[in-house]
Amino acid sequence: MHTSWAGLIGLLLIQVILTAFVRWGLPDDSLPAVGGLAWSLFLYAIPLGLVGALLARQRWACMAGVMYATVGLALDIATFVYGLTHEEPIGHLLLRTGFSAVLNFSMIVAGGYGFLSGGQGWTLSESRFPNPRPQSSV
Repeated sequence: MHTSWAGLIGLLLIQVILTAFVRWGLPDDSLPAVGGLAWSLFLYAIPLGLVGALLARQRWACMAGVMYATVGLALDIATFVYGLTHEEPIGHLLLRTGFSAVLNFSMIVAGGYGFLSGGQGWTLSESRFPNPRPQSSV
């Protein structure tokens, strides 16, 4: 495993732990059963699958982590704006979305760095001169 991927793995695991604490420590009964299953897959299965792919040395998982965190950051920003327009207390709103937004932004940075630096140490194959032109038999 590349050392640059360790940061993304740690951030994904922190995201899962933070999400579990918020979802189960502070239950919200407003989610329907089907939506709850879809959210559970998005919030737990995808990050844990990405951790597994990174541990299996799959470079694409870094970019998938960037995409996952981008969606999460967009949801955090949308939740923040929704709360502002519906006059929620700003402290509660920042507490609810602030940690997650910072974590998602950090995952974007760590995933991008891991993807771009993941190829270090790889070399291109040796370049060869083109084949000589065939001699015409005239």
